[in-house]
Amino acid sequence: MAVVVTLEMSNATTAQYDEVVEKMNLGGKTAPHGIFHVCAEDGKGGLIIVDTWETAEAFQGFADTQIGPLMAAAGITEPPKVTVRPAHNFLERG
Repeated sequence: MAVVVTLEMSNATTAQYDEVVEKMNLGGKTAPHGIFHVCAEDGKGGLIIVDTWETAEAFQGFADTQIGPLMAAAGITEPPKVTVRPAHNFLERG
């Protein structure tokens, strides 16, 4: 079942985010098993990321092997607040 994942990162900058994304080497695409990804500044000096993943397990596997280690390497020392919810519906531009 698809899930919506939010990551709230109170101590991360857009420069750090860009560094992490660049090191993931995804070629401008979502991660494998990722459906959608968006990042925005939260207005309080941090970032919020909203993703849709095919499964919670797919997200967790990618978080464990890529997101976490690359965030640490970029100097993001505080773990994000992560919320995973089942997706109810998807609408796509036609």
